[in-house]
Amino acid sequence: MKDNWFLDGILGVLYLTLGLIVVVIGYRFYMKWAGKGRKSDAIYFKPDPLKTRLIIGKFESYVELEEPANVKVYLADLNGVEKYVIWEKNLKKGLTPITFDSTQYPDGEYFYTLISDDMKSEKKIKLQNQK
Repeated sequence: MKDNWFLDGILGVLYLTLGLIVVVIGYRFYMKWAGKGRKSDAIYFKPDPLKTRLIIGKFESYVELEEPANVKVYLADLNGVEKYVIWEKNLKKGLTPITFDSTQYPDGEYFYTLISDDMKSEKKIKLQNQK
């Protein structure tokens, strides 16, 4: 009989590839079933994106929570050090408005920071209330 080593080699590679695909898909299904491999969406919060970087006077944004959490909102300097706490509250699930009067804080550049037990979100802003 004629040796068909080339065809045997290709079939071997195909079987190996198919086996690896089955193992990876099985592992992903198991991890999803077991609830491992990623955090629950319920612990994440989504701050409403700030439309503008320049803040003058009163400012309002929103936080949407998937489950109740303690949320702190503060202004941090450009090194990330907390300077002024705007508020800290235990919030319920859902959409919550955040309002603050920027005239109560010195003009300058800050990080507008929202933080909970598991998440932190910040955006660089500039307060400009003096002319």
